[in-house]
Amino acid sequence: MITFVTQTTSLSDSYKLGTIQDVVDYCSTKTVLGVDTETEGFDFTCKKMIMFQIGDEDHQFVIDTRFVSIEPLRHILESKEIIKIFHNAKFDYKFIKKWSDIECEGVYCSFLVERILSCGRHIGYGLKDLCKRYLNVELNKEIRNQFIGLSGQAYRDDQIVYGAKDVEYLCKIRKLQLPKIEEFKLQNVVDLENEAVLAFADIEYNGIDIDKDKWEVIAKASEQEALAMRDDLDNLVMVTTELSDFVLDYLQGDLFTPTEDIRKVGVKWTSPTQVLKVFKKLVPELEDVNGKKMYKYRRQHKIIDLYVKYKEKMKLATSYGSDFFKFVSSDGKIHTQFNQILDTGRVASKRPNMQQIPADNKFRNCFLAPVGWCFVSSDYSSQELNVIAFGSKDPVWINALEQGQDLHSVCADLVYGQEWIDTAEDDCSYMKNKSKCKCPKHGKLRTNVKTINFGLAYGMGPHKLADTLDISIKEAETLIDKYFEAFPSIGGFLDKLGQLGKK
Repeated sequence: MITFVTQTTSLSDSYKLGTIQDVVDYCSTKTVLGVDTETEGFDFTCKKMIMFQIGDEDHQFVIDTRFVSIEPLRHILESKEIIKIFHNAKFDYKFIKKWSDIECEGVYCSFLVERILSCGRHIGYGLKDLCKRYLNVELNKEIRNQFIGLSGQAYRDDQIVYGAKDVEYLCKIRKLQLPKIEEFKLQNVVDLENEAVLAFADIEYNGIDIDKDKWEVIAKASEQEALAMRDDLDNLVMVTTELSDFVLDYLQGDLFTPTEDIRKVGVKWTSPTQVLKVFKKLVPELEDVNGKKMYKYRRQHKIIDLYVKYKEKMKLATSYGSDFFKFVSSDGKIHTQFNQILDTGRVASKRPNMQQIPADNKFRNCFLAPVGWCFVSSDYSSQELNVIAFGSKDPVWINALEQGQDLHSVCADLVYGQEWIDTAEDDCSYMKNKSKCKCPKHGKLRTNVKTINFGLAYGMGPHKLADTLDISIKEAETLIDKYFEAFPSIGGFLDKLGQLGKK
């Protein structure tokens, strides 16, 4: 049954008319409810919530929020005891909070649950996908786009039914997800992620202020640095014999042509296709200028090393230049969007990516805390290392962490063996109590092993290690081999994770 709550008196065979009190009376008796919204657009800061839907499989209420307030539903939406099923809960949460000043609790997000159940498989997570997968229902999402720009127009019957069906389907989908959650023993994970989604929603809702003028000055300077590096690349092409084909000679200059412009380089450095054509003159076996293969040739060719640095600078200039301001909303803040569960299990940020703001404080200092507040930076101490120790059960790692020893030095000691002993100074604190020492040579060896400790956990290979440590590929391969000889249980644990990931 569908009940439409509005100020109009028009009645259809598709639904009956009701009041907000009817909604309250029915929903107050339920422990599980489906919830959805329809909005004028995607930006909650300026686009309004124009329809609110709530109910279960038997009865769905469609509320025209242009004329009817959902304030009487506050105690239901804020109750932790009543489960509210959303799909992409963050989206609806922000609109409800913005336009009704209600903060939802007791949230179950079918989108997140499906991502958990999929275990990284690319199977589609939209409500349309879930309706097809679980219910064999073809959902027409085109009707959703018709809500944009409706203003004060009356809703059509198919729009009201569409809003109601979303609620009905959410309830049915959850029923079919629950046995899978139990089968795979994922209830704790589901509970954690459903709680976390509210925190992410609040972060997105609150947003962050930015000093646009200060940012623009820094971005412009980065752009100029990138252009200077491009000029250096052009000059290197000119003086590199193997690349002479790419130098265009303008033999007929005139009095008005600057001397430095008489010879120009015909390489578009922002085009991977053109750059690959150039570098194949140096490295015929090169197949890609965007991948990890570039790292192994940086030490061999100065121009390739400069190109990699140029790409990094250009990414900085384009990603965090003036275009960054297109993400500033109507309230003057940046409201990034978090992908709570990627296929890798990690969290990501987009529009814009606030997790990869350049580490340079010049950029980070452009973000402003509200008056009377300040930013606090915190991090778990050696979180990854503790997880690896727990998973691998490596006795050396476990002992080092339990005893408060410097794990990276302990690992370096075992990996480098006699070299570590020979480079110890007379007052080496590591040799006395396994703490981090100040021996200059120990510091370099420790850094090498620290890079491996963290890098291998995230899939670092010899090419990346070589680039990070500025060593040859052969040296990197040897170092990794020595590492796994010293810690075979670590290698076994990482291999096991890799096999599980493939499954």
